[in-house]
Amino acid sequence: MVQKYFPHLPEDGGRRVVSIFPNENMDQCTCIWEADSIEMLNEFLKNKIGKISRYSFYQVNEANAIGLST
Repeated sequence: MVQKYFPHLPEDGGRRVVSIFPNENMDQCTCIWEADSIEMLNEFLKNKIGKISRYSFYQVNEANAIGLST
């Protein structure tokens, strides 16, 4: 669902999707986003995806992360 909005990024709240990791069944996915804030990303996703998805957020500890692009 989010893929259809890629051409419109950056948009208020969602700057870009860094990585997408779907599971084998394609019914769950972990996404790494670059966003202005967790609150703004939450609003962006709620407006685009609505209630068809459940999601949770946390800010990555960049100092201790491995593999983030610079």
